[in-house]
Amino acid sequence: MSRLFGLPHFDTFTDIDYTKTIGNHFPLEGMNDMTPQFEEDFQDLVYKAAELITGDTSPEMLEKIKAWAFYNHVHKALPALASHWNQTHPEGKAGMRSIFEEVKTLNQALQAAKKGQD
Repeated sequence: MSRLFGLPHFDTFTDIDYTKTIGNHFPLEGMNDMTPQFEEDFQDLVYKAAELITGDTSPEMLEKIKAWAFYNHVHKALPALASHWNQTHPEGKAGMRSIFEEVKTLNQALQAAKKGQD
């Protein structure tokens, strides 16, 4: 294994130690950031974000908020990637649009309810 820009670069698949991966997708070489405590803390963050944005903290909404936040970030930070994905995955684009519309509708209803309380 060699290093490229300080990150591991694998010459062959035999160079990868599969005991040090997240979800069997990418090697971490001794990093252990995805601890149970981190996962719990991150879920707390997602829960609070869902509560503040939509007022809905169901497990389904938590997953939608994760997708919404990730796609929103990709769309802003990597617009070419988002555009390419939209073109190559029209069904995924439709699903994402549905999530965005649902989040927007729930957020508007939550904001209206808050104004009504004032």
